Amino acid sequence: MFESKNQILGILGIILGIIVISFPVFSELAGSILAGLGLIFLGIWLMALSFDNWGYNNLGSLAALVISLVCILLGIGFIGNIILFEMLLDGAFYLVGILLIFSGIFQLINPGDTFDKIVGLIGVVTGVLYLFMAYIAFDPEFMALVLGLWLLVAGFMQFLSSNERHKKDNIPGV
Repeated sequence: MFESKNQILGILGIILGIIVISFPVFSELAGSILAGLGLIFLGIWLMALSFDNWGYNNLGSLAALVISLVCILLGIGFIGNIILFEMLLDGAFYLVGILLIFSGIFQLINPGDTFDKIVGLIGVVTGVLYLFMAYIAFDPEFMALVLGLWLLVAGFMQFLSSNERHKKDNIPGV
């Protein structure tokens, strides 16, 4: 059904992006759930990428795996825990921004094609935007939109990358 792992990763990114974008923020509980789910989805994405890149860059993959586990554990801790969320509210969104930057850097330094580098660059830019918006105007709904859009773009780029690689494999002499 799927021609490569990149199509599966692309679809995973698109689905996670849609989930993050469509999650409404109505209260502090919803904010803690939103931050927790955002971190969990980012952790899932990083974990999938770390396994995908394992044979190319084991050290980078291991670092991405560790960061993905930290994301998932922090995300689980934030879900429904209003007291923890209030204590770490600002820090949570700074953390997501920093983790987005690291995930983009990992994508940039791992061997790959132009699509992989574009996804990495978008991750770094999104992380910087996330940090900037957390500093200027904390708005959980906007933060979810930014994270969700990054996941959508990264998912589409992974999917397109898979299609380009498949075309190259089917063209004689390339």
